[in-house]
Amino acid sequence: MAKYRHVQTSFWSDARVSEEMTPEDRYFYLYLMTNEHTNQIGVYQITRKQMAFELGYSIESAKALLDRFINHHELIVYNEETREICILNWGKYNLNKGGKPIEDCIKKELKSIKDLSLVRLVLERTENTSLVQKVSVYAGLDDTSHDTSTIRGQKEKEKEKEKEKEKKTSRHKFETCDTNGAKYLFGKIKGNNPKQKEPNFDSWANEFRLMRERDNREPQEIKDVIDWCQADPFWQGNILSPKKLREKFDQLTIQMNSKKGAKNNAESGTGNTNRYSQKGEYDYGF
Repeated sequence: MAKYRHVQTSFWSDARVSEEMTPEDRYFYLYLMTNEHTNQIGVYQITRKQMAFELGYSIESAKALLDRFINHHELIVYNEETREICILNWGKYNLNKGGKPIEDCIKKELKSIKDLSLVRLVLERTENTSLVQKVSVYAGLDDTSHDTSTIRGQKEKEKEKEKEKEKKTSRHKFETCDTNGAKYLFGKIKGNNPKQKEPNFDSWANEFRLMRERDNREPQEIKDVIDWCQADPFWQGNILSPKKLREKFDQLTIQMNSKKGAKNNAESGTGNTNRYSQKGEYDYGF
């Protein structure tokens, strides 16, 4: 147990955190890295019930978040039998420096860890080879099949995965339809404020890409929300970028549907459902 934990400021600018994680995901990730059960090695015991209680969530919500970080984000491993959690990138950010105090602390913590294979997972992503070797000895993991060269090889594999991920991301850059969507939103905003400064349309278009690819939003669905929020006295002063539009999209949709009322729903019939179902056919020509 520690009095405090360091969180690097680069956490907030990390592309994976800013683009792939919801606000709730970020909150949960910070909790996993800073709660009072954490230790120096990044493997500690905690139950779903404890997570739920400390976060103020239901046990079902805590379970859903845990599963999301295991299977979707792939940032943690959880041993159901020992109730131990492993923060896979812990060593990457928290074990950059060694020294006797840290080594002594880790050596002491290892005695209470039941599943030492989780420690191995942390070490495989730790770049401080000197500390890795010492901790491997302390934990009894310094066998021939998992020596320094193996760990180095694992790090090379991780780098290759990152490169592949970057290539994949580059192949999915925004399209013309996303640029059109960005310009459409700006046109609506400028209609409310003629002095509105022109944005970086590439950045805006990328947000539209994320709404389309990651959030599975349909063009007509996005257009309806843009039209409504830019006509609403409150939201037209708050939704001034696609990033904010994406963040508040569900809330805006609920309020829009609520205010349209039963009469509007009856008039639209099933037309609304059909126009949102044309996946893949988008041009944002509106």
